[in-house]
Amino acid sequence: MPACHLVSIISSAPNSSLPIYHISPQHGQLGLPQNIKLSTFIMRGFGLKKKCIKWLEEWQRLPYTSPYADASDLDSRTDVSEKRIVGVFHELLNLMIQKMTQRKNVSNLRKPLDLPQKFTKVFGRHPGIFYISQKCSTQTVVLRDAYYHQDLLDKHPLVAIRQQYASMMKIGFQNRSRGLYKKFIGEDQEEGHCLKNDSNDVFSKKRSTEDLRNPLHGSI
Repeated sequence: MPACHLVSIISSAPNSSLPIYHISPQHGQLGLPQNIKLSTFIMRGFGLKKKCIKWLEEWQRLPYTSPYADASDLDSRTDVSEKRIVGVFHELLNLMIQKMTQRKNVSNLRKPLDLPQKFTKVFGRHPGIFYISQKCSTQTVVLRDAYYHQDLLDKHPLVAIRQQYASMMKIGFQNRSRGLYKKFIGEDQEEGHCLKNDSNDVFSKKRSTEDLRNPLHGSI
């Protein structure tokens, strides 16, 4: 049975642990499918042509290469290689807290992940898997199946903290643009000036009292 075979593989490994890329080449022996389909979400009104839909269906049936497997033997010009690249970034974005990252952040991953030139084109070629946000003039790659509309399905506790911090920063920028901080600073300066004058008055009265008590004090 596939499950028994998997147990025997892991049990025979040191410390009963085995990297996933050692298991990936044995998909067939383990009874696992070779042509894993990646979840795709095409929004209504996207307007994909029948030719593109047919190509995507054929692309989904291609063999799936694990992101953790050695892919040095794959031809970078083939659709199988492209599916491996999509799988790599599907896995990478899944490991991130918000399931997204700026597009420029992945540009330096070509050599560490053994990716071909111009690998980022897969983000535009697979809009049903990735969404590219242009918010704040920054290109951000978002994993579609991790969201339901604008809500993150598997929300990490740090996400709520980050959202609270972003909300506080937003309110701070709005208040500064309205000039509220200038008003508060002006009031604080005025209050400080009044306190300084009051302390000077108290000091002057104290000196006057001492002069009355000691007439020679002022002449020394």
